[in-house]
Amino acid sequence: MSSTKGFKSGFMVSIGVFSAGVLQTLLVAFGLGELMQSIPMLAYAIKIVGALYLSYLGIQMLLRWYRNNLQVGHIRITENLTNFSLINKGFLNN
Repeated sequence: MSSTKGFKSGFMVSIGVFSAGVLQTLLVAFGLGELMQSIPMLAYAIKIVGALYLSYLGIQMLLRWYRNNLQVGHIRITENLTNFSLINKGFLNN
């Protein structure tokens, strides 16, 4: 993100990644791992949701690439993102 949108955008995405890491650590510390071991179907459901989300991200990336290649002169389409949406993007992509 920093290479295309600048330092501030990269920093906001980093805050999102950091926040997701803290949340994951807290969930494990408060027993999510034990809960997932005692209820294997929950762990399986989380894996399925994660796989579907990664598929969604991949499809979105391919569609964005395709749309950009359709532009005359290969002008890249960039979106203006708010600080919150950048943090959210980092949080969800962690």
